[in-house]
Amino acid sequence: MFKNSVLLTILSFLSWSNLSLGASSINNTMSTTVMSQSDWDSLLNIIQKKGKILPSDFGDYLFIENKSKNEGGTIIKANYLSLVGSADASGQFRALRIEGVNEVWSKDADNNWQIDQWLFKINHQGKMTWGAHMVLVEKPEGTVLKHEYVEESDANLEAAWSNKLTEWYQFIKN
Repeated sequence: MFKNSVLLTILSFLSWSNLSLGASSINNTMSTTVMSQSDWDSLLNIIQKKGKILPSDFGDYLFIENKSKNEGGTIIKANYLSLVGSADASGQFRALRIEGVNEVWSKDADNNWQIDQWLFKINHQGKMTWGAHMVLVEKPEGTVLKHEYVEESDANLEAAWSNKLTEWYQFIKN
């Protein structure tokens, strides 16, 4: 379920997102910040130090993940925050962009996964510049039965990013 191929599919969608769908580009002046710049920089440093590399045709993804599930495994939260770029000659990873993927997976009556997914592009100051909300239905073996774009207002996208940023803030503080 949480295989690199699934993550890569999601991340490649983010890379091509400006070419598809009606997802919202956000005016940077509207974006709110729930994290100080120093805390945001600390989060980026954590990604640099502890992140896992996932190579792709769209750039290398240096990412951290925060996953949790309920006792029965019927509800799963999966959050990914990625620096996308490549390593320079000295081996230092240089991010061209920052992306976030936040998902809640829950089982339906047919034992399929219902996936509520939020996708974000974030600037280097931690402000969201693009966002989308998707709903997917996936069979247990991974076949996608439904992939639906959910129209959201800029305010809803901002609120979703603010909530996710708060979760990341709590994650790095613990």
